[in-house]
Amino acid sequence: IHHVGTQNPILDFRRYKSFHRISFIFSLVSMAFSMVSPIRLGVFAVKTSSRISNLTSIKNMKRVSANSRRGLSVRAIATSSDNDDLKEAGLTLLRVATGVLMIHNGFDKLADPEGFAKFVVEPYLGLPGLPATYLAAYVELICSVTFIIGFFTRPSALALCGTMGGALVFHLNKTGLEGFPFGVVEAHQYAFEAAALYAAIFLFFAMAGGGKYSLDTVIGDDSDE
Repeated sequence: IHHVGTQNPILDFRRYKSFHRISFIFSLVSMAFSMVSPIRLGVFAVKTSSRISNLTSIKNMKRVSANSRRGLSVRAIATSSDNDDLKEAGLTLLRVATGVLMIHNGFDKLADPEGFAKFVVEPYLGLPGLPATYLAAYVELICSVTFIIGFFTRPSALALCGTMGGALVFHLNKTGLEGFPFGVVEAHQYAFEAAALYAAIFLFFAMAGGGKYSLDTVIGDDSDE
């Protein structure tokens, strides 16, 4: 019993000594973990902050890009609008100038309708002389005015194209092509040149209409507007 009793304290001391060693090792591990954890937290915080900064930069770049595209779109629209206005102004100038230059042709026919019927209409066009002469004269007087102001522009242009078509046929029957398109003629222009230009212009407006600056557009009678 005494022997056993003397061994128990030794066993207890060794057991406690092992327990202290384990506690010491656990304390070292805890200290190491406690030192590593703040480092990991710090690294995680730095990475998170960097990611947030990158996302913010990307959003700002997208916003700037969108604003730039929007600004370009606005400028493109403004430029397109300016170009459209210039085009319409040019077409209006062409329409008015052509109509003004056409009016005198009607007065020329009315100045000598019998002569025009006898020497132009009947021999070269094969139409009833006086009726065709008066019809062409009044078309060139009335339709020129409506063409200038852009009122019933398409029908007016089509009617005027018809009279210029007749004039074109007359000149081609009388003088021919005169070496067109490279011929050099004494009068410095082909006899059919003016009639051909008039006919082309009137045909264009017969298809395109009077444009933005016309009475047709004001009253809403142009199907393109």
